[in-house]
Amino acid sequence: MSGADINGQALTGTQQGIWLADQVSESGDLYNISHAVEIRGPLNAALLDLAIRQAMTEADTVCALYRDGQQTLRCLRAVDIPACERLDLSALVDGREQAFACMWADSHAHLAVDGEAPLFRHLLIQLAPEHWLWYQRYHHIQLDGFSINALSRRIAALYSERLAGIACGPSPFTAVTEV
Repeated sequence: MSGADINGQALTGTQQGIWLADQVSESGDLYNISHAVEIRGPLNAALLDLAIRQAMTEADTVCALYRDGQQTLRCLRAVDIPACERLDLSALVDGREQAFACMWADSHAHLAVDGEAPLFRHLLIQLAPEHWLWYQRYHHIQLDGFSINALSRRIAALYSERLAGIACGPSPFTAVTEV
């Protein structure tokens, strides 16, 4: 995509169904999808954040705004993506339990699809010096079970490439405008 917004891009058939169902749903959390990855060992949080930001710019549906049954695709740069939040629970005896309670609450929060706020969240929770949980949450209009895993794999690949000091490979994602 070029640098300009593409306003009023029609939703895909699946997105339209999700948008309509979300509008009439009495529960605001039915369409949240989330998962956490447990990481044991050294982690460079700054490189993970860069990898997240790059992958998010490559997957245009996660940066789109959804209003009135249409999506506004925003060509965001990595610096425009909110930083991965960090939460250090390593000093707490029940840090793991608190981390899961935090993720549970977030995954059950109401996300207003017709708004300006991001419909995604990345949270890196430290449980011990070399023990982390990387939590991701999206609205289902952005990603499904297959694509959340594809995005996670892309982030992991970008992180590994950056960690190794090698050039990042091309994006594997197809733009919505091509769908």
